[in-house]
Amino acid sequence: MKNTLYELTGLFRELYEAETGEDGISEESWFDTLESLECELNEKAENVAVVFKQFLADADAMKAEELHLKERRKVIENKADRLKSYLLSMLTAAGKDKIEGTKAKISITKGRESVEIEGVEGLKKIEQVWKPYVYDIDHVSKTVVKELLESGAEIEGVQITRRPGITIK
Repeated sequence: MKNTLYELTGLFRELYEAETGEDGISEESWFDTLESLECELNEKAENVAVVFKQFLADADAMKAEELHLKERRKVIENKADRLKSYLLSMLTAAGKDKIEGTKAKISITKGRESVEIEGVEGLKKIEQVWKPYVYDIDHVSKTVVKELLESGAEIEGVQITRRPGITIK
């Protein structure tokens, strides 16, 4: 018999519901059929279990490879960032703000303004800059701080800075 696991399950159901005795199949035939179905079912179930285990092993191997690739990607991204910073510092030192070559176009941008916080002492007095109940530098609303600074407030240890950036196309 070459049945699928689904078909075997149906045959098991039919066999259990079958009448034995005078009107149905003999008990001997019923047990023989049960035994053959059970052997075939056990074999199919075991094969399905083996395929299941292989899928899990493949998924684990892929997960490990993903982690390895992520680590490699981070290393390469860090190298690219260091090169970009190096290029920015060298062009700034040389007084160049734009280079247009045949393979790449490089330009130094003025960058965005950002809030730089050196200490939270000056911010502790200003309630609106804090996220509720947490008074550390990671829970300061820099947007509110920037708005306060732009409106003329002076806050100890806090300033707006602008760092130049570089665009490479």
